[in-house]
Amino acid sequence: MKISIVSYQKNRNAELQGAEGEYLKRLSRHVNVELHAIGKWKDAEGVPQGVERQGQERWSLSSLTFSHQLVRLLLLEALYRSFDILAGGRYHK
Repeated sequence: MKISIVSYQKNRNAELQGAEGEYLKRLSRHVNVELHAIGKWKDAEGVPQGVERQGQERWSLSSLTFSHQLVRLLLLEALYRSFDILAGGRYHK
């Protein structure tokens, strides 16, 4: 299985970038995850028209507003937790 995560900003925070790397390493035991920062596609209104139709899944993490950097980390942690639980891991115990 392959999961592509598209973000509109590269991570500029060293601590968050390190945590992302750790979750990507842990996830690699379960699934292939690719991060894409496609800032050139961003327009003044945020996400370009038509992008939402290209995704196979759409998630809402919260009604709160988070930075792209933090959302990527939250998403990677949630994916890792899910795959670890499905594999019988001890993450949730």
